[in-house]
Amino acid sequence: PTPTIPTLTPTSTFTSTYTPTPPADYTPMANLPILITEIYFPKAEENVFNTWFKVCNPHETLYASMANKKIGDILNLYDTEDLYEFPLQSEIGPNQCIIIAYQAAKFESFYRQKPDYELQDTDNDVTNLNRDEEHIGSIFWLNPANDELVLLDEGFFSIDGIGWGSSLYEPKITFTIIPGCSLKRESTDQSEWY
Repeated sequence: PTPTIPTLTPTSTFTSTYTPTPPADYTPMANLPILITEIYFPKAEENVFNTWFKVCNPHETLYASMANKKIGDILNLYDTEDLYEFPLQSEIGPNQCIIIAYQAAKFESFYRQKPDYELQDTDNDVTNLNRDEEHIGSIFWLNPANDELVLLDEGFFSIDGIGWGSSLYEPKITFTIIPGCSLKRESTDQSEWY
């Protein structure tokens, strides 16, 4: 008998290899009491490294764990903008706020105090947030004309966030953001920004 050799024709298909998968025992916590309450947009002459934002725990008695929570200017998980993750031991005390600066050194030179966290390592006494390797843009920059800042839990579900300009993120503000000013809201109010 003559052996038959099958002819194989390879076909190429492209499939994204990254799909974030929450842990098996993970349950989204939609009512987790953590709010973004302030975002500072630097003037052009200050540069992007002066950016900072504040996150608050408005609960009166409970500590809010920030372990594995993520924050960034990312509209969806397939975006190429930046996302940063809080270290495992991170938490916010009852009725307390934390400040996350792009660079602690810039924040300190302007406000004469240290922030609680920084995105880019400039001060050994300030804890760095970990850059999510799956979500890295060229530079973290909150565009005052059109962007968003979101806080996500470990399963990539939204805890809080705000969009502005022509961003597709909801909720969003409708007024113009002025560089050199902060976008603010009360730590107990989930909707009114000014």
